[in-house]
Amino acid sequence: MQTTIVTSCNRRYLWGAILLIASIRQSGGRYPIHVWATDLNASERALLRQFQNVRVYAAASAHPHLVKPDAMLNVTTEYATWIDCDCMFFGHLDDLLLPEEDGIQIRLRGARENAMVFGKHYGRQDNIGSTPADILCQWKRDVNERDEPRFETQCVSNFITVHRKHFGLLHRWKDQLEQIAIDPSHPVDANSKAYFMTDESVLASLLMFAHEVPSISLYRLDERTSQRLIHFGQQLKPWKIWRYKHLRHYRHVTKTIQALKIEGYQLPDIPTSLNPRFKLRTFAHSIALSTWHSVKHKARLSLIPFGL
Repeated sequence: MQTTIVTSCNRRYLWGAILLIASIRQSGGRYPIHVWATDLNASERALLRQFQNVRVYAAASAHPHLVKPDAMLNVTTEYATWIDCDCMFFGHLDDLLLPEEDGIQIRLRGARENAMVFGKHYGRQDNIGSTPADILCQWKRDVNERDEPRFETQCVSNFITVHRKHFGLLHRWKDQLEQIAIDPSHPVDANSKAYFMTDESVLASLLMFAHEVPSISLYRLDERTSQRLIHFGQQLKPWKIWRYKHLRHYRHVTKTIQALKIEGYQLPDIPTSLNPRFKLRTFAHSIALSTWHSVKHKARLSLIPFGL
């Protein structure tokens, strides 16, 4: 096997881990899967072990987003592939997970997405769509290697594939998480400016300012309509409340669950948001509770110059 798929979850993200694993296996994905669990009991861990070639490990950290480098360093395959447990496969992706070139595969944000992420952090002299200067200055001080940033944008850490020869980056990531004392209970830390994206911000700081960084290969998981990685990013998750933007994946998610039931898998109680009997209620709920998120996004978009 060329790579091992690694993820982590706690009880709040158990359904996310089940959907990720099920979508991988139902699409024909054969790579081994490691799940690092923080607070699952024996019966919940057993739900994950039902799937072929899945191992469940006890995570040292109580926060799933902080175990990424440690979990990836634990694999024995040529590559390690991290995927957040709020993701799903759509189609067979095994041939797309590995970098095309000598380096790592990770997605870099475009200018519009960057502008939304960093919206409230921009100063008057900042270039909207890039990384704010104040954040870059803090990253530069903390990494203390390069004088100039390598990129204008930031990586997205929900997916990353790294070859063993580049595992030094994972060690640096782990060490930097400890040095900065990142320890928030959620992936977004409103109390931090430079590291509000927590583990992702730390990795981005290294890719920007560390001397020895692997080249970044083309991100391949969004180039084919019928084969792509779905990411249920931001606060609303399908097993709780659907984000309006994600409702287009409702059928794929519910079909995945239906297939599991037909195949005889044991499942946790299916929440209303994932039960097709309550589809109309789910859609109405999503539209209502997504409205204020849309208002926030539109406010951030208003900062972006025309044509960006």
